[in-house]
Parts: sequence; C-alpha cells; structure tokens
Amino acid sequence: MEALRTVMKPLLSPMEGTASSNLDDRLEIARHLLTQYSTGNLTFVGFGLEMVRKKVITVEPEMLRVVAWATLRWWLIKPSADSDCDYSNSAYYVEAGGLQSALRAMEGFAAREGFGDLSKSLTNETAFKWTYPAFAIQYAVEHPEVLDEKTSDGLTMMMEASKSRSCNRNDLAFKGLLEAHEMLDMPINTMTEWGKDAAMLAEEAGYANRSAILEEKVLEKDLEDTPFVYHFPYMALLILGSHIVLFLVSMIFIFGHGSGSVTRATLATHGQDFVAKIVVFMACNALIMSSTAPALLLRPGSLLKVSCNLHVPSSWPIFFLLGVAFLVFVILDFRKANDLAQGQGPVAKTVTAENIYQDPKVPILTCLHTFVLSCVFVCVYWSALVQPIEMNLFSKFLWSCSLFVQYYISSKFKEESRFLSFASLSRWAVRLDDQENNELWAVLLRQSKMADGAVNGQIPRLSRVEVLLRFAMCYVSNGLFRILIVYSLPVYLAASGSASDFALNAFAVTFISELDDLPDSVDYELGEYEPLHGEQCEMKPLA
Repeated sequence: MEALRTVMKPLLSPMEGTASSNLDDRLEIARHLLTQYSTGNLTFVGFGLEMVRKKVITVEPEMLRVVAWATLRWWLIKPSADSDCDYSNSAYYVEAGGLQSALRAMEGFAAREGFGDLSKSLTNETAFKWTYPAFAIQYAVEHPEVLDEKTSDGLTMMMEASKSRSCNRNDLAFKGLLEAHEMLDMPINTMTEWGKDAAMLAEEAGYANRSAILEEKVLEKDLEDTPFVYHFPYMALLILGSHIVLFLVSMIFIFGHGSGSVTRATLATHGQDFVAKIVVFMACNALIMSSTAPALLLRPGSLLKVSCNLHVPSSWPIFFLLGVAFLVFVILDFRKANDLAQGQGPVAKTVTAENIYQDPKVPILTCLHTFVLSCVFVCVYWSALVQPIEMNLFSKFLWSCSLFVQYYISSKFKEESRFLSFASLSRWAVRLDDQENNELWAVLLRQSKMADGAVNGQIPRLSRVEVLLRFAMCYVSNGLFRILIVYSLPVYLAASGSASDFALNAFAVTFISELDDLPDSVDYELGEYEPLHGEQCEMKPLA
C-alpha cells in the first residue's frame, strides 16, 4: 500500500516547487491509463479518490475531474475492451440502471431525509455509497461538464455508449447516459476532433435505433433554439429545386420569343452550362459533407437518416484529386504556350489579357503585392475551416444557400465552352475555364529575345523569368486558390454566426476571387502576325 501511495502522489498531486507546470503531462498520463480498463487502473482510481477524501494529497480541479470521469466511465460503460459482456466488476449497474437511476435514488433519499442539496445526501447513506460511486455521482451533479470529458481516443461516454455493443436487452448503458444528459442539461451532440458526434458513430456502427433517438433529441432542442424560418429540415432540396425552377423559367423565355436560331442556341447553351455547374457543385458539396463519415457512403440510406457534421480536413482526398487535375492542366497549358512561342503553330492577330498577371502593362511589383495579399486572404480563410462545424438547422440553411454564391463566383460563361467533352468539363471543375490564354503567354515568352523598355508607345517587353513568374502566379491565384475557396465555400459560410455574417462572408469571398481581375479585358494586336519571328513580334494596345 505504501508503494502505491508513493506512485500515486507524484501523479495526482503537483510536484513540489513546480506548482502546476507539469499538470498537462500528468493529465495526459492519467487519461491514458484510465482509458484502458484493467483491475490495476480501477485500484488506481479507488485509492486515488480515497487519498483525496482523506486529504492525503491535494489534487487540482482538472485532475479531480479526470478521476471522477474515469470512475463514472468504469461504472457506466462496460469495463472490458474485448466486448465479452462480463459485468462482474459492475453487476450493480445492470440492477440499478445506471447514472440516471443513481440520480433518482439520490433525489429520493434527499427527499426522505429532508436535504435540499443532493451532495449532502451522499454523506448520510452508507447503502448508497456501497451501491453507487458516491464521489463521482456528487461530482457529476456539481460539475455536469464531466460528462463531456474524453478518453485518450477523443470519445465521450455518450459516444462510447452509442457505438458499443450492449450486453443488456434494455440497452441500459446508452439509455441511462441519455437520460443523465437530459437531467443534467448537457448536450448529446458533442463532436470529436474529426466532426463525428454520437449519432454519427451509432449509425456507422450499425445501431440505427440509437442514431434515430439521438437525432430526434437533437432536433427537438434545435427547434426550440432556432427561429421558425430555419425549421425546414430539407433546405438543400428546396434550394436545388429553386435552381431547377430558374432553369425551366429561362427555357420558357428562350423558346417563347421570336429570336433567331443562333441567339436561341446560345441561350440554350447557357442553360446547359447552368445545369452542369449546379449538378457538379451539389455532388461535390455532398461528398465533402459525407467525408466526415466515409463508411456511410456505401450505405446512402444512412446518409439520409443522420446529419453529418462538416470537417474540411476529412475531405482531403477530394481536394487532392482536384489539385492533381489542376497540375495536369497547368503543365498542358504551359507546354502549348511554349510550343507556340517556338513557332510550332499559328498565333491569332489579337490576344486578350484578363487579369493583372497577363497584362504586361501592369508592373511586376503590383502583381507580386496582389499575389501576396491573395495568399494572406486564403490562409486566413482556410484557418477558419480547421475545426469541425456542427450541422444544426441554421447551419444547414446557410450551407444550402451557399450554392447561389458558388454559382455566382463561377458564372463566367463563354459561348465556345459547351461542355461537349470530358476535358472541357474537367477544366471548368478545376477553375481554369477562363485561364486558358496560351497565345498571350506565347507572345510574352517570345518577347524574352527583345530589349526591355517601351518603344513608340508599345507595351514593355518582359524577360522570360518574369513571364514564368507571372504565369505561375496567374495559375496559382486563379486556379489553385479558387479550388480551395469555391469547393470549401459551403463549409465556410455554414460557420457564420448570423444571417448578416453570412452576407458579409459571401461578399468577402467574392472580393477575394476577383482581387486580381482587370476592370476590363485588354486587347493587344501583334505588330507582325503570322508566323511569329523573334524580334519582329510586337504587341500594341488596340485603340
């Protein structure tokens, strides 16, 4: 016993002369030990609480909370990691009915003895102390947040009970914890660091009944706290339906007036462009949402039963694939531009600059400054997406409405882009549909053989290094950054605290996406048209 006391004291109490400097380390050690069910660890808990009660050691509130949590967890959750349903160490749990029964027993005893404070009843009933872990129950009553304490695996007791096999036909562990959370007014939808809550874990483990119960309880609470306008649970379908209605109305106008066949075909193509973008966005948004629980992708019916929280880092495979596709198109575009620069193919007489990186009249300093500013904005934007986001009724509404903002950002329509091939649709998906300007880059690359400076009002001739730098900044800013912003936009907007924050955040994102755009595109005419011949190639701005 003295040896155990020697081990316990430095772990549970502060080291002399160090105050609480080692508290975090001791908490982590204790949490890891107490997460593992074993007789030795249970002795650790019991003896530790006894030492605290006798004031042999002084324990910080944080450590006391961990020890009380471990006692409750051992008592409420099956004390075996191999699911053999051996309740020999906690048979009283099956008979008593868990924490909920214990709390009611405390209430009943307090009423009989005339105590108004539940904690007082704990010190006046020997039988209660033998039947229930009195200290842990008292601590839970005074500090309900202990129910949200997590194991070293990041799971609360509610999460463990929802995903673990029950050895009792009445599912006492799960139901007892659920009622205890209600009695102590504690939330049951606490999330892991990956965005999973008890309902999602239950659905993943195949316990649909538990998941349905948890979803119903969360929805009841959400309906009480959320304004009526957000109470429609299928907001995503409503927003999708509104886009379908917009498309149908536009088709009525297109085929209802007497415009020429060419104009009608152009408008119809615009409608096809609209539908294609909406379908792609809805599919990607759904995949990013369900990436929090990838196991449910094989069971689509389960995805309709449980609300998946949002966690962008979990969707890294989607962004990785988009990034690879982006890199492929960048390499292809550069090779085409370089081939044209070497005279392997005709170049149009007029080229157009769409953003500051493509316009040689814009100083390189302005380009660099704008690019750095874009990097800062994107980093700040992305930092808001690291933490998981709970999907309640309000956040579902904002997530659904973000489809309007996504389409607005990507609504640049080009008549020649008809999505007639997989390549053209893929180029749009990686946000490069308006960045394919190979002829302009070819002209700028050929100018590397010319002297610097402007002559007779002509544009400055750029060195090859500067052209390559502009090319890289152009594609990163208008391709890679757009991928990160457009596809994560629903998650970002769903985190808005209010409707006004949603509007401000949406406006800020559109500003970032258009930061390097020119007020108007600039057309340049080549001094020598076809073919390109070294120093005879000159670019002149059109009047």
